[in-house]
Amino acid sequence: MSDQLSDTLKKLAKKSRWVFPTVSGKKHAHVYKVVERVADRAKIKGAHPRKFRATFLTRLLQSGCDIANVQALAGHKSIKTTQRYLGISTQLRREAVNRLKLPVLVTTED
Repeated sequence: MSDQLSDTLKKLAKKSRWVFPTVSGKKHAHVYKVVERVADRAKIKGAHPRKFRATFLTRLLQSGCDIANVQALAGHKSIKTTQRYLGISTQLRREAVNRLKLPVLVTTED
């Protein structure tokens, strides 16, 4: 969790021990149902908690976070598990290569 999000959540009035309680103040029994309900209201098709997780991990990688830290934040024991979550595009690969500063070799013919 980012420092900004942590600070924001700390400022919220505590009505329950849960960050996002049910109407009655209890914890949600099944996050999938919550995601489904919110997605329906927002008219988003195919929403699933794993998609949010995959998006979070992919965006970490895109922002320059190394894969070892992405793996640690995901709580994965195996790097292979982390790789399955990451939607690495051709564009992202190109950007990674373009970050290398290679010397330009120019030859001129006389």
